[in-house]
Amino acid sequence: MIDAREEYIKIIKSELLGPGSEFSLPDIEHELISSTPTSRYSVGILFPQGNQMNQDNDETVPLPEAEGSTDKEESDAEADNQTEPVQESRKHVSEFDETADENLDEEIGMSMQYMPSSMGITFLIKGNADIIKGKVTFATYRKALITDCAIPYTPADPEHYAVPSELAHKMSFDKNTGTMKLLTQIKAKEVRDIFEKDTIPENEYQILKQIAYRFVDYCNAGYVRVPHEISEFILDFSKGEYVDAESNRELDGTCAKIVALRTKVS
Repeated sequence: MIDAREEYIKIIKSELLGPGSEFSLPDIEHELISSTPTSRYSVGILFPQGNQMNQDNDETVPLPEAEGSTDKEESDAEADNQTEPVQESRKHVSEFDETADENLDEEIGMSMQYMPSSMGITFLIKGNADIIKGKVTFATYRKALITDCAIPYTPADPEHYAVPSELAHKMSFDKNTGTMKLLTQIKAKEVRDIFEKDTIPENEYQILKQIAYRFVDYCNAGYVRVPHEISEFILDFSKGEYVDAESNRELDGTCAKIVALRTKVS
Protein backbone atom coordinates (compact mmCIF):
# COMPACT_ATOMS: atom_id res chain seq x y z
CA MET A 1 0.00 0.00 0.00
CA ILE A 2 2.97 2.32 0.53
CA ASP A 3 3.90 1.94 -3.14
CA ALA A 4 0.32 2.71 -4.18
CA ARG A 5 0.31 5.79 -1.96
CA GLU A 6 3.59 7.06 -3.44
CA GLU A 7 2.30 6.53 -6.96
CA TYR A 8 -0.92 8.39 -6.13
CA ILE A 9 1.03 11.33 -4.68
CA LYS A 10 3.24 11.39 -7.80
CA ILE A 11 0.20 11.55 -10.08
CA ILE A 12 -1.47 14.33 -8.08
CA LYS A 13 1.78 16.30 -8.03
CA SER A 14 2.18 15.98 -11.79
CA GLU A 15 -1.36 17.33 -12.29
CA LEU A 16 -1.11 20.28 -9.88
CA LEU A 17 2.57 21.25 -10.04
CA GLY A 18 3.99 19.43 -13.05
CA PRO A 19 5.73 18.27 -15.03
CA GLY A 20 4.07 15.10 -16.30
CA SER A 21 0.43 16.04 -16.84
CA GLU A 22 0.56 15.12 -20.52
CA PHE A 23 2.74 13.21 -22.98
CA SER A 24 6.29 13.58 -21.69
CA LEU A 25 8.15 13.83 -24.99
CA PRO A 26 11.07 13.62 -25.37
CA ASP A 27 11.12 13.24 -21.57
CA ILE A 28 9.28 14.54 -18.52
CA GLU A 29 11.80 17.36 -17.96
CA HIS A 30 11.07 18.73 -21.45
CA GLU A 31 7.36 18.01 -21.52
CA LEU A 32 5.05 19.34 -24.23
CA ILE A 33 1.63 20.56 -23.03
CA SER A 34 -1.35 21.59 -25.13
CA SER A 35 -2.30 24.61 -23.01
CA THR A 36 -0.55 27.46 -21.26
CA PRO A 37 1.27 26.48 -18.05
CA THR A 38 -0.79 29.03 -16.09
CA SER A 39 -4.01 27.31 -17.10
CA ARG A 40 -2.59 23.78 -16.77
CA TYR A 41 -0.95 24.04 -13.32
CA SER A 42 -2.28 25.65 -10.17
CA VAL A 43 0.73 25.77 -7.79
CA GLY A 44 4.43 26.60 -7.98
CA ILE A 45 4.09 29.35 -10.61
CA LEU A 46 6.05 32.60 -10.44
CA PHE A 47 5.47 35.57 -12.74
CA PRO A 48 8.15 38.05 -13.90
CA GLN A 49 8.22 41.20 -11.78
CA GLY A 50 6.32 44.06 -13.36
CA ASN A 51 4.32 41.69 -15.53
CA GLN A 52 1.24 43.57 -16.73
CA MET A 53 -1.90 41.52 -17.20
CA ASN A 54 -5.55 42.10 -18.01
CA GLN A 55 -8.13 40.77 -15.56
CA ASP A 56 -11.18 39.42 -17.37
CA ASN A 57 -13.78 37.64 -15.27
CA ASP A 58 -11.12 36.50 -12.79
CA GLU A 59 -9.06 35.02 -15.62
CA THR A 60 -5.47 36.10 -16.14
CA VAL A 61 -4.87 37.01 -19.78
CA PRO A 62 -1.50 38.35 -21.01
CA LEU A 63 -1.65 41.77 -22.64
CA PRO A 64 -0.98 41.75 -26.41
CA GLU A 65 2.50 42.77 -27.47
CA ALA A 66 2.93 46.37 -28.52
CA GLU A 67 2.99 47.03 -32.25
CA GLY A 68 6.47 47.09 -33.66
CA SER A 69 7.90 44.79 -31.01
CA THR A 70 10.01 41.93 -32.27
CA ASP A 71 10.74 38.48 -30.97
CA LYS A 72 14.02 36.88 -32.01
CA GLU A 73 12.51 33.43 -32.05
CA GLU A 74 9.71 34.57 -34.36
CA SER A 75 11.91 36.70 -36.63
CA ASP A 76 14.38 33.86 -37.11
CA ALA A 77 11.46 31.62 -38.01
CA GLU A 78 10.72 33.51 -41.21
CA ALA A 79 13.67 31.82 -42.86
CA ASP A 80 12.78 28.32 -41.71
CA ASN A 81 9.22 27.08 -41.29
CA GLN A 82 10.39 24.16 -39.15
CA THR A 83 11.55 26.48 -36.38
CA GLU A 84 8.65 28.93 -36.29
CA PRO A 85 6.46 29.09 -33.18
CA VAL A 86 3.53 26.88 -33.98
CA GLN A 87 0.94 29.11 -32.30
CA GLU A 88 -1.24 31.60 -34.15
CA SER A 89 -3.21 32.66 -31.08
CA ARG A 90 -3.58 31.90 -27.39
CA LYS A 91 -7.12 30.61 -27.84
CA HIS A 92 -7.41 26.96 -26.79
CA VAL A 93 -9.51 24.93 -29.24
CA SER A 94 -10.18 21.23 -28.98
CA GLU A 95 -13.04 18.87 -29.60
CA PHE A 96 -11.62 16.44 -27.05
CA ASP A 97 -11.27 18.65 -23.98
CA GLU A 98 -12.72 17.04 -20.88
CA THR A 99 -15.27 19.27 -19.17
CA ALA A 100 -13.98 20.09 -15.70
CA ASP A 101 -16.07 21.25 -12.77
CA GLU A 102 -16.60 25.01 -13.17
CA ASN A 103 -16.30 25.76 -9.47
CA LEU A 104 -12.98 23.93 -9.23
CA ASP A 105 -11.68 25.78 -12.29
CA GLU A 106 -12.62 29.09 -10.70
CA GLU A 107 -10.85 28.28 -7.44
CA ILE A 108 -7.71 27.14 -9.25
CA GLY A 109 -7.75 30.30 -11.37
CA MET A 110 -8.07 32.47 -8.25
CA SER A 111 -4.89 30.93 -6.81
CA MET A 112 -2.81 32.93 -9.29
CA GLN A 113 -4.83 36.14 -9.51
CA TYR A 114 -2.15 38.17 -7.69
CA MET A 115 0.59 36.82 -9.97
CA PRO A 116 3.25 36.13 -7.28
CA SER A 117 6.82 36.86 -8.38
CA SER A 118 8.71 35.32 -5.46
CA MET A 119 8.71 32.48 -2.98
CA GLY A 120 10.69 32.03 0.23
CA ILE A 121 12.12 29.47 2.64
CA THR A 122 12.89 30.10 6.31
CA PHE A 123 15.20 27.82 8.30
CA LEU A 124 17.39 27.78 11.41
CA ILE A 125 21.10 27.00 11.60
CA LYS A 126 23.04 26.45 14.81
CA GLY A 127 26.40 28.16 15.13
CA ASN A 128 28.20 30.58 12.81
CA ALA A 129 26.85 30.54 9.27
CA ASP A 130 28.64 33.17 7.20
CA ILE A 131 28.60 30.94 4.12
CA ILE A 132 25.50 29.05 2.98
CA LYS A 133 25.60 26.82 -0.09
CA GLY A 134 22.71 25.23 -1.91
CA LYS A 135 21.27 24.23 -5.27
CA VAL A 136 18.06 25.15 -7.03
CA THR A 137 16.04 23.62 -9.85
CA PHE A 138 13.18 25.26 -11.72
CA ALA A 139 11.75 25.52 -15.21
CA THR A 140 10.46 28.03 -17.71
CA TYR A 141 8.08 27.40 -20.58
CA ARG A 142 8.41 28.55 -24.18
CA LYS A 143 6.00 28.42 -27.09
CA ALA A 144 6.04 25.12 -28.92
CA LEU A 145 7.67 24.89 -32.34
CA ILE A 146 6.51 22.67 -35.16
CA THR A 147 9.50 20.39 -34.57
CA ASP A 148 8.43 19.95 -30.91
CA CYS A 149 4.98 18.58 -31.73
CA ALA A 150 4.93 14.79 -31.42
CA ILE A 151 2.45 12.27 -30.04
CA PRO A 152 3.09 8.59 -29.17
CA TYR A 153 1.52 6.23 -31.71
CA THR A 154 1.87 2.49 -32.19
CA PRO A 155 0.25 1.20 -35.40
CA ALA A 156 -0.31 -2.51 -36.06
CA ASP A 157 2.77 -2.77 -38.30
CA PRO A 158 5.20 0.04 -37.42
CA GLU A 159 7.88 -1.09 -39.85
CA HIS A 160 5.65 -0.69 -42.91
CA TYR A 161 3.14 1.87 -41.67
CA ALA A 162 2.31 4.87 -43.82
CA VAL A 163 0.17 7.84 -42.82
CA PRO A 164 -3.06 8.02 -44.90
CA SER A 165 -2.57 10.27 -47.92
CA GLU A 166 -5.22 12.71 -46.68
CA LEU A 167 -3.02 13.50 -43.66
CA ALA A 168 0.45 12.88 -45.08
CA HIS A 169 1.00 16.57 -45.85
CA LYS A 170 0.33 17.47 -42.19
CA MET A 171 1.95 14.68 -40.17
CA SER A 172 4.42 11.82 -40.48
CA PHE A 173 5.14 8.65 -38.51
CA ASP A 174 8.62 8.09 -37.04
CA LYS A 175 9.05 4.36 -36.45
CA ASN A 176 12.32 4.91 -34.55
CA THR A 177 10.65 6.95 -31.81
CA GLY A 178 7.14 5.52 -32.16
CA THR A 179 5.61 8.95 -32.57
CA MET A 180 3.43 10.89 -34.96
CA LYS A 181 5.09 14.21 -35.79
CA LEU A 182 3.61 17.45 -37.05
CA LEU A 183 4.98 18.69 -40.37
CA THR A 184 3.21 22.03 -40.67
CA GLN A 185 0.55 24.08 -38.91
CA ILE A 186 -2.91 22.58 -38.82
CA LYS A 187 -6.27 24.17 -38.02
CA ALA A 188 -9.49 22.70 -36.67
CA LYS A 189 -11.32 23.45 -39.93
CA GLU A 190 -8.73 21.50 -41.92
CA VAL A 191 -9.18 18.51 -39.61
CA ARG A 192 -12.97 18.65 -39.94
CA ASP A 193 -12.75 18.85 -43.74
CA ILE A 194 -10.41 15.85 -43.90
CA PHE A 195 -12.43 13.57 -41.63
CA GLU A 196 -15.83 14.59 -43.03
CA LYS A 197 -14.80 12.99 -46.32
CA ASP A 198 -14.86 9.66 -44.48
CA THR A 199 -11.91 8.26 -46.42
CA ILE A 200 -9.65 7.46 -43.44
CA PRO A 201 -9.49 3.68 -42.73
CA GLU A 202 -12.07 2.72 -40.11
CA ASN A 203 -9.53 1.04 -37.84
CA GLU A 204 -7.54 4.30 -37.58
CA TYR A 205 -10.33 6.86 -37.88
CA GLN A 206 -10.84 7.68 -34.18
CA ILE A 207 -7.21 7.60 -33.05
CA LEU A 208 -5.97 9.69 -35.98
CA LYS A 209 -8.78 12.17 -35.41
CA GLN A 210 -7.74 12.56 -31.78
CA ILE A 211 -4.11 12.97 -32.79
CA ALA A 212 -5.02 15.61 -35.38
CA TYR A 213 -7.04 17.64 -32.89
CA ARG A 214 -4.26 17.38 -30.33
CA PHE A 215 -1.95 18.89 -32.95
CA VAL A 216 -4.52 21.68 -33.35
CA ASP A 217 -4.22 22.27 -29.60
CA TYR A 218 -0.43 22.45 -29.88
CA CYS A 219 -0.77 24.98 -32.71
CA ASN A 220 -3.11 27.15 -30.64
CA ALA A 221 -1.50 26.96 -27.19
CA GLY A 222 1.37 24.48 -27.09
CA TYR A 223 4.22 25.05 -24.65
CA VAL A 224 7.52 23.23 -24.00
CA ARG A 225 9.15 22.99 -20.58
CA VAL A 226 12.77 24.17 -20.34
CA PRO A 227 14.48 22.86 -17.16
CA HIS A 228 17.09 24.89 -15.29
CA GLU A 229 19.47 23.70 -12.58
CA ILE A 230 22.00 25.63 -10.53
CA SER A 231 24.20 22.93 -9.03
CA GLU A 232 25.64 25.31 -6.42
CA PHE A 233 24.90 28.85 -5.31
CA ILE A 234 26.71 30.64 -2.46
CA LEU A 235 25.23 33.09 0.06
CA ASP A 236 28.06 35.05 1.68
CA PHE A 237 27.00 36.92 4.83
CA SER A 238 30.53 37.99 5.79
CA LYS A 239 29.88 41.56 4.61
CA GLY A 240 26.32 42.01 5.82
CA GLU A 241 23.02 40.44 6.82
CA TYR A 242 21.42 40.84 3.38
CA VAL A 243 22.79 39.08 0.30
CA ASP A 244 21.88 40.06 -3.26
CA ALA A 245 25.03 39.03 -5.10
CA GLU A 246 25.55 39.56 -8.82
CA SER A 247 26.45 35.87 -9.16
CA ASN A 248 22.99 34.87 -7.95
CA ARG A 249 21.10 36.91 -10.55
CA GLU A 250 19.84 35.90 -13.99
CA LEU A 251 20.17 32.25 -13.08
CA ASP A 252 20.86 30.06 -16.11
CA GLY A 253 20.01 32.92 -18.46
CA THR A 254 16.59 33.66 -16.93
CA CYS A 255 15.27 36.59 -14.90
CA ALA A 256 15.26 34.45 -11.73
CA LYS A 257 17.52 35.37 -8.81
CA ILE A 258 18.23 34.36 -5.21
CA VAL A 259 18.41 36.81 -2.30
CA ALA A 260 18.76 36.08 1.42
CA LEU A 261 18.36 37.78 4.78
CA ARG A 262 20.04 36.54 7.95
CA THR A 263 18.64 37.31 11.38
CA LYS A 264 20.67 36.28 14.40
CA VAL A 265 18.78 34.86 17.37
CA SER A 266 20.12 34.20 20.86
